[in-house]
This record gives sequence, C-alpha cells and structure tokens, in this order.
Amino acid sequence: MDIFCALAMEGHALLMDDPFSALDNQTRKLPHQDLLAPQRETRLVVIYVMHSLDDAVAVGDRLAVMREGRVEQISAPEEVIRRPANQSVAEEFGK
Repeated sequence: MDIFCALAMEGHALLMDDPFSALDNQTRKLPHQDLLAPQRETRLVVIYVMHSLDDAVAVGDRLAVMREGRVEQISAPEEVIRRPANQSVAEEFGK
C-alpha cells in the first residue's frame, strides 16, 4: 500500500473504480483495512465506485446508491440498510 500512501499525501481526493473486484473473498478483507488507515490519517476524501455492497459497507462512511444513473439514496451505510429510501434500494439490500 505504499503507492496509496504516496498518492494520499499529494492529493485532496482520490477516485477508486472497483478496487477490489479482482480479489477473492478471503484476500479482499486485507485491503479494506490497508486503505482505511491512511485515508483516516490524512483525512483524504476517497470516492469508491463499487458493485459489491459488502465492500462498500466495509470502507464507506457514506453510501450513494445509484440506479440507471440516478442517485436513490445517500446515507451512512447503517441508515441505508435499516431505512432504505425506496423499494429499489431495499431490493439491493435483500429486503
């Protein structure tokens, strides 16, 4: 994760497009923690684009649930899970 730390020191925001997609379930747990520590230490804004809800909940402070290019809900992960904004969001979380 040295590359990430170097990027974090120079920028104000970082966009990561599905950074865990090529990892198996066991391996992907390690980068979650590796990314969170420098992100919090530097107060870097990181925008993750993810298709895995598990990954999004693991690293996100806030989730934006989108469907067909429209934002359906932006909230803390716990809020999205407990109080989905509509039926579409509820279905994404298996409710």
